[in-house]
Amino acid sequence: TQNVTGSVSISTGGENDIIKLGNDSKGLNRIFVPVTIDGGDGKDQLVIDDSTWSLAKTNGLLTAGTIFGLLNGVNANLLSDIDYYNIEILDIKLSRGDNGFEVESTAQGMMTSITAQDGNDQIYIQETQGNIQVEAGSGDDTFYIYGLGNSATASFYGNEGHDTIW
Repeated sequence: TQNVTGSVSISTGGENDIIKLGNDSKGLNRIFVPVTIDGGDGKDQLVIDDSTWSLAKTNGLLTAGTIFGLLNGVNANLLSDIDYYNIEILDIKLSRGDNGFEVESTAQGMMTSITAQDGNDQIYIQETQGNIQVEAGSGDDTFYIYGLGNSATASFYGNEGHDTIW
């Protein structure tokens, strides 16, 4: 059990920036504290990359400014994993396990991309205020779409496996 306290804050300033959380060997599994990211001015992209991690994360949740359930151990303290501000493009790459991920809301005008990997994933889209793109991995994935905001579009791309949209 890790006993880590504190937090990480990232502020990028006024240029166009790409901020990436996660690495090629452990995904997000070595991040044990909450992270706050302020993209500042410019067109900023936030990449949340858990694509190399093999275990499932079944309680992922995205809101218009917060991500829960993807970092290791943070949710046990009922804290948000990642708070983000002034981000125009959000790219979430889920782990290779059988994930559960819910999009409760997205920020107005923000482009959100979610990529499922090899597992049998379940992705729930409750509400978006910006465009969203979801790409299935090679597992048997299920997508539940409950609502899109005004002028928002949703694109879904299947892959190997039997994918279902409800």
